[in-house]
Amino acid sequence: VEISCSGRVEGNVCRWNGGSKSRLYFWGGQICIQNSRGVDVIGNYVETKADDVYPNGITCINQNGRGEGNCGVHGCANLLIERNVIVSPTGSVSGVNYGTAGWSDYSAFLSAGIAWEGNTYHTSRPDEMVWGWHQPDNFGYMAASLTWEAWRAQSKDGGGELVVRHLETFSERHPMAKSVIEAA
Repeated sequence: VEISCSGRVEGNVCRWNGGSKSRLYFWGGQICIQNSRGVDVIGNYVETKADDVYPNGITCINQNGRGEGNCGVHGCANLLIERNVIVSPTGSVSGVNYGTAGWSDYSAFLSAGIAWEGNTYHTSRPDEMVWGWHQPDNFGYMAASLTWEAWRAQSKDGGGELVVRHLETFSERHPMAKSVIEAA
């Protein structure tokens, strides 16, 4: 969803799309919201490829210089990312990164209404799961890379869960993988 005043992405299955050029390059997310406001991303099943070098789950990009339109500055605001299942066999990146359009400072970023709630992340490599989020001492074009513990410590993804599984269980032929897909 790019440069939009409102939208809803709900009940989709997004598998093996995208891919990235570098670790925190958020373009290429399975679901990507860029410079949009009033967008809900709810109840989707998102899966990255195990062999992607830099896979991305659900990403929000707030690129500077995208101008203004009917709903004001083209920037990220009033976003809800809720009850999605993000399956990343070997780890992935999710969160907000790239730019500060419409945010004059860190407090403006925090009051932009970007919420992550109740998402479930499946991986075999929790050390390779990263969440992007601006920090008071690192507010600018690039967001900080957070671990699950740091993400949760900042009250992100209330009710969310990180599920660590053996890599073999991500094969489509494995009963556990099938049950995760069907449950989403």
